[in-house]
Amino acid sequence: MKNTIIALALSGFAASSFAAYDPASQTMQWTGTVPAATIAPDAGYVIKTTSALGLMNGTVNFQNVAGKVSVESSSELAFEVLKDVDADGTVSEGDTKLAYGLTLTNVKVGVDGAAPAEQADGFFQVNLNGVALAKDAAQAIAVDAAPSAFKITHNEAVTSTLEANQDVVLQAVVAIAPTEA
Repeated sequence: MKNTIIALALSGFAASSFAAYDPASQTMQWTGTVPAATIAPDAGYVIKTTSALGLMNGTVNFQNVAGKVSVESSSELAFEVLKDVDADGTVSEGDTKLAYGLTLTNVKVGVDGAAPAEQADGFFQVNLNGVALAKDAAQAIAVDAAPSAFKITHNEAVTSTLEANQDVVLQAVVAIAPTEA
C-alpha cells in the first residue's frame, strides 16, 4: 500500500510538472555555398594566387553620403594560370604561364549574414585589370599578360539598396579554361 501511494504521488508529480508548459517547436537552419569545382590534380594546369590576400580574403570599403551608398575602394585579388609541369596539381618551380579564357559567370551578394545569392540589381561591378567585366562575356588572357587582377566597383547608373551598418559579402565567380597545352 505504501509503495502504491508513493508511485501515485510520483506519477502525479511528473504529470503536473510536464503539464505546466505548452509544447513548442524550434526551427534550425544551415546555409552554405557549394564552391566551384577545383582543378583535378591531373588537369595539366594550376591557378597561382599572386595577391598577398589570397582569393577569399578581399575587402570592400563603402561610403555613405546623405544615404547614397557607393563603393569607395576594394582589395585587388589576382591570379595567373600555369602549366603544371610535374602534373601534381600544385604550383611548382618550373611551372610556366599559359594563355587562357576567362568568363565572369556570376556575381553573388549576401547582406547581414544571408547566404550570397545572384546579384539582381547590377549595382556591383567586377573589374579585370581596370576594365568592367560583363557577365558571360569571354575574355582572352595572353600568355605574356600580367596576372588577372580583380577589384569591385559600382555601377553609377544603379542606386544601391544598401543601408548604414549592413555587412556585405561579395563573390565573383569566374570560369577559366586554358587555351594552349
